[in-house]
Amino acid sequence: MLYIKNWTIVPDDIPFLGHHVVTTLYMSQVRVLEAGHISAMTLMWSGEFSNPLQNGHVITRFAIQMTEDGTLWHIVHPFLELMFAIVYFVFRALLGPVQIAHITYDLLTREGRKNIPLYISIGWIIMIWGILIGSIPWTKECYEMALDGLEVKYHKDYDYGPGYEL
Repeated sequence: MLYIKNWTIVPDDIPFLGHHVVTTLYMSQVRVLEAGHISAMTLMWSGEFSNPLQNGHVITRFAIQMTEDGTLWHIVHPFLELMFAIVYFVFRALLGPVQIAHITYDLLTREGRKNIPLYISIGWIIMIWGILIGSIPWTKECYEMALDGLEVKYHKDYDYGPGYEL
């Protein structure tokens, strides 16, 4: 991210930073309005469900580059990559659209209309669909990794580019 690239913003940083601006706006507005808590919490739950697996995957991706073949990292990495890919894909491609469609419906037609002004509901809907649509490249990558099974994408000799040289 930024500190690896001498604090210069590169194109890969834009979705990451945008995601955090949007989630901060959403959560802050929920607190101010004292409404929308369930949508915010369920979005966080489903959005971060794969996070422990993703963190483990990132750790093993780089650990296999720093250790000799046959270590525990090399054994765990393919399974972690597969589990992460499946969980991320299921939550982003299957559960996410259903969840966001339900929240959209609720914000526009039911209880959401009682407590949240229409202009804020529309802003929230744009933000949550934007996050999901913005994750499509990673969702596609996870789909491909899941199809590869235990054949890892991020192998020991994978070239991450100059910003990641050990």
